[in-house]
Amino acid sequence: MSFRAKPARVLKKTIDAEESRRKREENTIEIRKVSRQDQFAKRRQKTPGEHAPVSPSDQQDKQQRNAEILEKLKALPQLVAGVMSE
Repeated sequence: MSFRAKPARVLKKTIDAEESRRKREENTIEIRKVSRQDQFAKRRQKTPGEHAPVSPSDQQDKQQRNAEILEKLKALPQLVAGVMSE
């Protein structure tokens, strides 16, 4: 024998497929808008012709890398000749 006088309440509403689809679409659109706004903000921050100041240590590193590249380029004809001879 049950002591409940009232019928059990429905604890969970049924999921409406149309409502769920609409919410997903709205969320997707909102995410796209935010992403696009972020991209535009980044582009605005980077204007053409504007460069960050270069420190002397950065210039020395760049010169050193360039020197290393030049040395490798000087050795390139010898490497190619070695590969072609085999």
